[in-house]
Order: sequence, then C-alpha cells, then structure tokens
Amino acid sequence: MSGRTIPRRDFVAGSVTAPLALGALGCSPNDEAAVQESEPQALDSAVVVGPVPLASPIRGLQAERMRLAAERRAGIPARVASWGEELEHVRSQVRAARDAGVNAFMVPVVSGEHEPAASENLRRFHEAVAALRDEVVAVLNLDGLVSAVVTGRVGLIPWFQGAKMIEADLALFAAYRASGAGIMAPTHLWKMPYGDGAFERSDQGLTATGRLAIRAMNRERIVIDLSGMGPRSCLDAMEESEHPVIFSHSNARAVHDHPMNLGDEHLRACAELGGVVGVSAFPTCVSAGDNPTADDVLRHLDHIVEVAGIDHVALGLDFTDLPRKRFPSDPVPDPPYRFPEGFSGFEDLPRLRDRLAERGYGEDDRGKILGGNMVRVLRGVWGDGAG
Repeated sequence: MSGRTIPRRDFVAGSVTAPLALGALGCSPNDEAAVQESEPQALDSAVVVGPVPLASPIRGLQAERMRLAAERRAGIPARVASWGEELEHVRSQVRAARDAGVNAFMVPVVSGEHEPAASENLRRFHEAVAALRDEVVAVLNLDGLVSAVVTGRVGLIPWFQGAKMIEADLALFAAYRASGAGIMAPTHLWKMPYGDGAFERSDQGLTATGRLAIRAMNRERIVIDLSGMGPRSCLDAMEESEHPVIFSHSNARAVHDHPMNLGDEHLRACAELGGVVGVSAFPTCVSAGDNPTADDVLRHLDHIVEVAGIDHVALGLDFTDLPRKRFPSDPVPDPPYRFPEGFSGFEDLPRLRDRLAERGYGEDDRGKILGGNMVRVLRGVWGDGAG
C-alpha cells in the first residue's frame, strides 16, 4: 500500500462512472442507429410517468433495512431478499408497465444515502438494467427515452431522493450526472444540508449552500424534483432555478391538507417556471379516508389543472409497499397501504384514460397528462440527445 489518499471527488467520479465504462446500460449497438433513424416525433405520444418504488433494483436493501428492527423485536428471523428476487420485482413492474402502454417511469436509486452507499446503489441500478437488457433501457438522457420508445422496451429513469452524498462538494453533481442522475431532489422529507423537508416542524428556506446547489444542478442539466421539500425551501428553489422543475409525486393541499401536498402558490410558481406536478396515488396524500378512490385522485388533478393549467400536470403514481416512516412523528401510516380503488397499479391506467375522457379531457389534454408535459420538461432541461 502506498498510503496515498484518494481525493473524495476522484473516488466518487470513478466509482459511479464505472458502470458506464462497462457498457452496463441495457443498450445494444443497434439502439444508436434506431435513435438516429427515428423522427423527432418519436416522443410525441410517449407515456412517461413518475416514481415507482416497487420497481427499484435496490428495493430489497431499502425495505430490509427498515424491517429488520421490527422483525427482531417480534422474534421473527429476518431474511434479506436475494439479488434474483430483487430483479423479479423489477421485471414484474416493467412488464405491467409495458402492458399498460407506459414507455418510461422513474426508479428510486438513492434515498438519502451518503457516499459510498449512493455509488453502490447506482452501480446496482446499472447492473440490474444490464441483466434485464431485453426488457429495459436506462434513460440517462433524451436519447435513452427515444431508444425505449423505438425499441419497445421500458425506460428506467434513475431518480435521486435527496442529495446528501454531495454534501458541500458541489462539483460532484457533474460526476453523478455523468453516471445517470438525471432527476434529483435536493432535499426529501427531512432536513438535509440544502434546506428543510416537508416532514420537518420547522419551515426554513434554502440554505446558502442550497442556493448554490440549485445553480449547480442547473449547470449540469439535472431535473430538480421538489416533491417532499419544505414549503419555503420549494419557493426558494423555484426562485433560484433557471430551468423548469418538477414535483414528481405531489397533490393539491386545497383538496387534502397533507405536508407532502402543495399550496396554490406552489402550483402557480411551478407553472410560471414551466414545470410540472405529478399527481400521486399514495393514499395518505390523496385523502383522509381509509378507502380512497380514483375519483379522489382525479380531484387533485382537476385542481392542479384549474390553478396551474393543463400544461403543468402529469401522473406521479408512487406505487409502493415500502415503509415510509423514519421517525414516529412522520405523518404516514405503516404498510400495508390501501391504494385508491381504480388507481392502485399499472393495470388501472387504461381505465384512468377513460375516466379522464369522462371528465372532459380531450385527446390532446390526455396526451399531455400521460407523458407530454413530462417529456417537455425532460427535453427542456436535458436538451435534445446526449450532446
């Protein structure tokens, strides 16, 4: 051993970009030709929706960490899911999405981890994509999304819930972007270095470092996701950002008052910036009742359209069975979750299209909700293609 210390930035850049160097993206040599030959209209009717934690390649790791303590207390021998089992979770969700006509969705890769766990999670994401390359494509830029559409596979968009792994070294945003971090939440649910989360009792705005982080994310063309951020921090981030932002899985507070949901001022600010709000099906964000329905979800969508406009709403989904409660005070129940009747999985999306039509949304408007608006933001922030 030489004893030489590897600078943190060099370690991160090497560890998170290694999967790319190995070509573990689930792309074949023919994909590039397919993308180049496709017309710009390839994405005009693409169905792109929000986060689906059930499809995370690291689902077993996330779930087991939170289950172990409870199972030990109950005297139940804990068992960690195998890699093969995790891949089956991904495969089942991918096939359900494809059957429902979905071209791409967001997959949680990092959920507040520090380095090196964040890099390990990203490595496992690319490993899963490579193992399922006949069915999925890693969507790291617009070319990846086009590839998913023209090859008939499902695009997995790496999604980062929180940026703890960056800490104060803002240059690391470039390393993570190069390795697939196309959508990232600066802060998620709880207090992080850049601002408060939605579950904090305090409501501080962005920190000084948080404002610099927003600018760095703009420079690296990372889509900023503000779902789960505190109210003041959200407004500060939209004031600071030069690019459109998204709320990947948030509803309207005017319909149901929950910390994850957005006030009308947030909806208007998002629209003014050209962003989009993905309507969530997570039950505690839909209604206070024990048996929410698809109509309850659509009331949120209607309100967002009324306040922000039809160009600024999408589907956020958030189908999951993972425990969400980190602290006893968190305003979420323990699983199992009772998702809205008629909107609890990919299999319900065809019927949701019919419900939208019944509520007066025309074909063009339905296209915007099902993917057009989200694609517009991705195209605007990422740019056309990899360059």
